[in-house]
Amino acid sequence: MDDNSFAEAVLAVKARLYGTTDLAVLRKVATRVAPLCDAATLDRPRLVGVVDDCFEELSDAEDRDSRLDQLERWLTAGREGYVAQHVPAIWRKDLKITGQIGDLKSGLSFVSYLRQVDTAVAKGHSDTEIVEAVLRAIQPGNRLKSYLEGRDDLDLATLNTLIRSYYREKSPTELYQQLCNLSQTSEETAQDFLIRALDLRQQVLFASKQKDAGMKYDPELVKSMTIRSLSTGLREDSVRYEFQTTLAKRGVSDEELLQTLNLICALDNERKTKIERPRQPNVHQIEYEQKSKGNKSEMEELRAEIASLRRHFDNTTVKDGKQPTGDRVRRRQGCKKCVDTGNTEKCDHCFQCGASDHWQRGCRAKKLTGSASGNGKGSPGVEAQ
Repeated sequence: MDDNSFAEAVLAVKARLYGTTDLAVLRKVATRVAPLCDAATLDRPRLVGVVDDCFEELSDAEDRDSRLDQLERWLTAGREGYVAQHVPAIWRKDLKITGQIGDLKSGLSFVSYLRQVDTAVAKGHSDTEIVEAVLRAIQPGNRLKSYLEGRDDLDLATLNTLIRSYYREKSPTELYQQLCNLSQTSEETAQDFLIRALDLRQQVLFASKQKDAGMKYDPELVKSMTIRSLSTGLREDSVRYEFQTTLAKRGVSDEELLQTLNLICALDNERKTKIERPRQPNVHQIEYEQKSKGNKSEMEELRAEIASLRRHFDNTTVKDGKQPTGDRVRRRQGCKKCVDTGNTEKCDHCFQCGASDHWQRGCRAKKLTGSASGNGKGSPGVEAQ
């Protein structure tokens, strides 16, 4: 805090000190800042003077900021205690619980509820005022509200027990087991996982402080398990490896964990962006790709031409007296007479003997000819019909 800000803070604390009308508060503050003075025998002007001398020493002190904050807290605590004890309830504002009780999804959480109740107790509010404030904060139409309003023997301790049961708060053992098995899901980021782990740690510590807690866990044990869950629960190997150095520090704070993890994740995202970015092709690569495309097009044209020649060769008939080469056999359509006259399209004769009452496969002349020749073959160049 610079000199100007410190001077403004001193003036604010002085204004609160001079406006204090409770003599007991002034004596308590004077005893704390000047233990050797007999505050019980001093009147108001001398008490203000003792406290005012403390402000002169603050300007040269190295820990002036912390000492000023402590002095302000003393005055605030004394003022609240004075208001709670001496100001009638009808002149004070009604206690209000911030948030709505009853909606388990979006309403007030149990931890926030209990924190507000403890703050109200520290400020001096009576149990009756706190109970009425809690009843007003319950969601209208909720059966819990109707049940609590119907009870005559409802005190603050019983109310806290009932509210805890309504929220179905887990025991410290269940929360600790959940902390041991904690791991990052695929839908959440590393920062969200860290916040979830820290929140679960605080829930374990909070549940262990309750009077009805079955088992209480040591804070150091819970913190050590949180560090272990963070070191083994992160999904990204690169983030987990770089985060180990910070987790290994003794007494590392939550602020340092958050700042370090944010920096590591930012660098990891930048590294991934650079690696996955497509590279620009150079001139030689472009020429090679164009040449490859040209060669592919030429090969496709050659293949198309070869296929066309093959189809043309397959559809060409074999001329008379010539046998087809290779494994391909050309069919001779028609008998010898029809082939000579060029009337093969209307030929319905036997290709062997020229008769019209049977096909070549049932021609007896073919069998007789084969037996006579002794080779079992028909006339050359004739294909089975």
